[in-house]
Amino acid sequence: MENIQPVSYRPLDVDEIRLVAVQPGTKTDTIKCEMVYSSFSTAREQQYEALSYTWGSPDELRTIILDGAACQVRENLWWALYHLRKEEEVRRLWIDALSINQADILERNQQVGQMDRIYKEANVVAVWLGRESKDDANALQYFWDIRSKGDLPRHFDWCIADSEANNKWFAQHLPKWQDILHLCARKYWTRLWV
Repeated sequence: MENIQPVSYRPLDVDEIRLVAVQPGTKTDTIKCEMVYSSFSTAREQQYEALSYTWGSPDELRTIILDGAACQVRENLWWALYHLRKEEEVRRLWIDALSINQADILERNQQVGQMDRIYKEANVVAVWLGRESKDDANALQYFWDIRSKGDLPRHFDWCIADSEANNKWFAQHLPKWQDILHLCARKYWTRLWV
């Protein structure tokens, strides 16, 4: 897509944040968003979500439409928006890469200083771990199975699986745990604030 434009930001007031209103669309539609300026109290009343994710490589860019103009975002954010977008309603997200004018150091420092408030006052914190890989494709389903079925032996020794029952259970469930370990090894979990 040609005519890629930098995001046009207006300065924030003292008690104001920017939200990204992800417009409804299907999986085949271009991702379209609008920037919304809102006070904390209004944002809280209208129930915004805060996105927690890793930025990804600056070399892997994709295009979205923001306020009617083509805008490049890192691929990991593009995939998050692709999957988080709803088909029939706007989804209001606070996304650090877009909600903060990254070129304005004073604003960036001020907004980073408010991130605890931004996340605390969000109705939901949406976590994007990234696209699934062949190594962890079933990990979340396994978590749900463990939770719903209580699929752990009663006295499982996490340090050494030395009893016959633990060894049998571990051998049977090893593929599940390998998927879970791959998911837990993602870069997201190494972030300082996570």
